[in-house]
Amino acid sequence: MESPIIFKFITCGDVSVGKSCLVQQYLENTFRQFHDVTLGVEFGMKTIVMDKRPIKLHIWDTAGLEVFRSVTRQYYRNAQGALLVYDVTRRETFEHLDEWVKDIREYADPEIVIMLVANKCDLSKREVRKDEGESFAQAHGLHFHETSAKTGANVEKSFLSLMKAISVKNDAMRNTTEMSIATVPIVTQSNRSLPVIKPTKAEILNTVDTDDKSCCS
Repeated sequence: MESPIIFKFITCGDVSVGKSCLVQQYLENTFRQFHDVTLGVEFGMKTIVMDKRPIKLHIWDTAGLEVFRSVTRQYYRNAQGALLVYDVTRRETFEHLDEWVKDIREYADPEIVIMLVANKCDLSKREVRKDEGESFAQAHGLHFHETSAKTGANVEKSFLSLMKAISVKNDAMRNTTEMSIATVPIVTQSNRSLPVIKPTKAEILNTVDTDDKSCCS
């Protein structure tokens, strides 16, 4: 089997929106009702096969607390994908999304693909409608899914959709590069000497202006 492609993902969003629970659900298919607040970053890894290509996914689960922001931003670098998570039962987490998007755009790779994740959709106490999340994602060029880390709804789909979006983008960029190279004119040099063509006597006489007087006439 060919060597796996490594994808680096980061999770972002306010504290207690369920970022770590989403990662745990995806990696282990388990859910803990009470999860310790992430301090700094936590790391998880999973290898899958997608479109017959092995992919090793590195997930950096970053803390949502402001006090750790200067630390967690260092892990944004070289990330191909980001899961930006908010809690549909806490509207303030949705209202902070503009700040998070700005943060990701500033400190991560310009080509990073962002998946907006509306978590805790299994709960009835909803403060953010689904269409509001969809509209925000569309306005900012993000992908979108509603999930439940508790039931597992759309969790795996969110990660897979993000990986596929990255693969499509990488393939498009690769094709564009190859097309650019193909359209560059290629100048070749040949070591073969050009044939020497000697003019005939008649051609030489035709080039002489008979009206001119030479010094020898």
